[in-house]
Amino acid sequence: MYHYQVFGLHLEADLIIPELLSYSDDSHVEIVIKRGIVPYSLHSQVCETIQGNNDQLLITTKNIGRFIIESGKYITYQTYHNTSTSDLRLFLLGSCIGALLQQRNYIVLHGCAVSVNAEQSIIFIGTKGAGKSTMAAYYAQQKAAVLTDDICLITFDSAGIPYLVPSYPQIKLWQNSADLLGISTRKLRRFYGQNGKLGLPVNHLFVQKPFSITHIYEIVAEKHAATRITGHTKLTKLIDHSYRYHFITKMSRAFNYVKSLMYLANTVNISTTHRISLDSCPR
Repeated sequence: MYHYQVFGLHLEADLIIPELLSYSDDSHVEIVIKRGIVPYSLHSQVCETIQGNNDQLLITTKNIGRFIIESGKYITYQTYHNTSTSDLRLFLLGSCIGALLQQRNYIVLHGCAVSVNAEQSIIFIGTKGAGKSTMAAYYAQQKAAVLTDDICLITFDSAGIPYLVPSYPQIKLWQNSADLLGISTRKLRRFYGQNGKLGLPVNHLFVQKPFSITHIYEIVAEKHAATRITGHTKLTKLIDHSYRYHFITKMSRAFNYVKSLMYLANTVNISTTHRISLDSCPR
């Protein structure tokens, strides 16, 4: 078995996951990933792509395989015979880990996070293709700490202050984003075939400690200056940009999750920012 650290948790897996940081201690395992038999459906439910209950989520994909996430600890996978290991890892570190963190009652947003001052973090959220990973790569070029790309885990300390918990040192970029930023992709790993995203390692800029959150920015297409979001719209934005929110509803966890989002909305500033304005990014 192989041992890693991700989102501050000790992960044990039966496959090599080079994207993650190794963990030397094999005790107190908090996440277990292993190959096994995955059912086609949960109990008497009709076979659907995504099925769930309060303690389980079953995901069936067209090109990779079936996955079941249970009890906020276990991920069991059963792949198709032609599934590549890189595509398997990408799905495990995305949808599967995201669902597991939801089962552990964390706030999980779809975005990226960076730190420019070694103490506090900025989170960028947005729809698919908005430029979240491009923003992370831009900040990496400015030597900022890159804390996470794709999944933002948020927790609260004993004083109720929200913190961003870093994930692992990789940014996933489209080729055109890499070209925009002048990043060579010749040696980068590509996911999902020749047209997929590329994995950009950022080990030298990654920091494992949690960072307090100063601001959340929603990346939008409209060209205007950063605009502060207020009132109930803050909660709406957090729901809209929660990671795989349909997972939460499938697991009947929406009520408590939204309560946590309401608290977060009352404790952090949320604004919009234009995705193209790299030279005027928040600092």
